[in-house]
Amino acid sequence: MDLTDNVRISYNRVGAQWLRCLSSVMVSKKAQKARVKAARSRPDRVPALLRHFLTRQMLRKTEIIQAFELAFAGVVLGEGMNLRRTEVASSCGEQPFDFSDPEANVVDDWRAIPLRELNRAHMAYLDAAGWRYYLPAMAIALLDDYEDDQYGPSEMRIIGTLMSLDIQESLGSHEYFYSTLTLAQKCAIALYLQHLPSWVELNISDVRLRKRALKNYWVQFLVEV
Repeated sequence: MDLTDNVRISYNRVGAQWLRCLSSVMVSKKAQKARVKAARSRPDRVPALLRHFLTRQMLRKTEIIQAFELAFAGVVLGEGMNLRRTEVASSCGEQPFDFSDPEANVVDDWRAIPLRELNRAHMAYLDAAGWRYYLPAMAIALLDDYEDDQYGPSEMRIIGTLMSLDIQESLGSHEYFYSTLTLAQKCAIALYLQHLPSWVELNISDVRLRKRALKNYWVQFLVEV
């Protein structure tokens, strides 16, 4: 085999590698277009206003709240776990559950849940349906009531909310929770995490938690859909 044959073989190998790479890029682009097309045709298509928010560099606090209200409109607790039951679970049954308290029975309008009720939350004990119902109320409450006090009445609510959005913190267990969300709801959460530092001065550990949550999962929903 002479030098010409060796060169020809080398070119053939390079050409085959180039064709494989080109084919991979073409398939990747086709797959991306297919995902975008599917997202636009799904019944949970993102509302126009929420899509507009995704194009903005800055959102007002009221617009972040509006994003949640649009995405989570009509979400009810259903068969999900009540916040009072998370107290019972966290105390191994020693904390009694009071069904007579009307604040414990706001199960069909998350916007009407009082802050003192949200402060009872032990987010780690919520099931998927309970987490989906209470999350928007928890997230919005954090915008208006954030305190850097590990012994404060809202500390469990704050850390529980942010940790529940970090797929790494939950060791992947919350991936199922996220799968119960619509595309619009995922976009609203992604917008929330992106713009949270503009409206809340987080402590250093919460800064890291927010960044990690956004990077590890939610950033993919910040693209225009």
